[in-house]
Amino acid sequence: MLGTRTSNKSKNTLILLILFSTNFFNCVIIPNKLNVIAILIFIHYAIKNRHCYGYSKKAIVLYFVFLFMSCLSSWLNRGQDLMYTFSTDNFINQCSLLIYFYLLGTNLKSKDIEDVLYRLVIIFCLCYLIQYFVYPIKLFRYNDVASQYSRIKIDGQILCSIGFCLSLQKFLRTSKIKHLILFFVTVLIFVMLGYRMLLLLLLLPFFYLIIRNGVFNRTTIFLVTISIPFILFFSYTDVFQSRVSEFIAKNKSDAFGNDEYIRLLELDFYLKDHFKNIYEIIFGTGFPSIHSEYGQDYIYILDTQYEKGMNYVRSGWVDLGLLGFACIIGPISVIILIITIIRNLLLQQSSDRVYLKAIYLFLLPASLLSIELFRIGSFVYNGLLFYLMEKSKD
Repeated sequence: MLGTRTSNKSKNTLILLILFSTNFFNCVIIPNKLNVIAILIFIHYAIKNRHCYGYSKKAIVLYFVFLFMSCLSSWLNRGQDLMYTFSTDNFINQCSLLIYFYLLGTNLKSKDIEDVLYRLVIIFCLCYLIQYFVYPIKLFRYNDVASQYSRIKIDGQILCSIGFCLSLQKFLRTSKIKHLILFFVTVLIFVMLGYRMLLLLLLLPFFYLIIRNGVFNRTTIFLVTISIPFILFFSYTDVFQSRVSEFIAKNKSDAFGNDEYIRLLELDFYLKDHFKNIYEIIFGTGFPSIHSEYGQDYIYILDTQYEKGMNYVRSGWVDLGLLGFACIIGPISVIILIITIIRNLLLQQSSDRVYLKAIYLFLLPASLLSIELFRIGSFVYNGLLFYLMEKSKD
């Protein structure tokens, strides 16, 4: 009984820390930068637990060494004060990876971490659906997308990817309807997000988990059978119809053969005009802050030429996925991150946790042209997943 109470207390504490690290998905009633409190706690435990064994510990430390080199780059080459860099949402997001060291000092088992993830997925899904249906009222801080369709992206969106794989795995293993319902909810949210590539890439973890859990068992057959009427019913909803219309419209403009395709413009800029010297090419240019001249120069109107303006504001590197990420934090940092993920994926894991591999089977290719792996609010969950993959034999 005492052990159960201790475990529940530890899990609830972990949930609160994670929510604090993302400002509760950047909720409007939560003061901005409150997540710094959680980051300071993670830093404290990174120092305290520095001697604890962790499979990914050295790689994470090395990652932060080169991340700091990118911060120095923005200071030395762009004149951006280090405190401005440290206060950017993107840098704070990186620091939440240090939750890994907090977990090293806990007695939480893998099933406890999995339970925490499952609860957080449910919380995120509820928050997203509520925000979607009360739009344009803002319950969470997010950037409005210049589109006739509402595309809402909330901090911690990686939970939808985690929930997709985790709920599918649990349903295939237990046949419990509650897991199937959560699975369909995550699919619904992916449709609401309106990204064609992400919807297509969901087939990778879906078929991977189907194969790993048995193609012809009764649960799989039931899943396929019930999915057909779900898809037919959903195809007649306004949400689905609006997304289909958007996909058709974007297919006409978003094509690599189009000289004005946004990613081609941004790629041309980063290859030809972004870097000032070899130091920036190796270590990146650092995260730009809107409070510095570097950050202000980074805000531009994106058309066939790169001219400053106030009509359409965006940060170009995010559309280039891992390549754009490498331009900011340096290719060495990105390589370390990818190698760390691959090393964890190669670990022998129990059969009921193959969903961990499925998550990154989706996130890695998705991040070639998007920021799903390193979107704001994601790194705290990467730290959680790294720890969970190490403990998957519990």
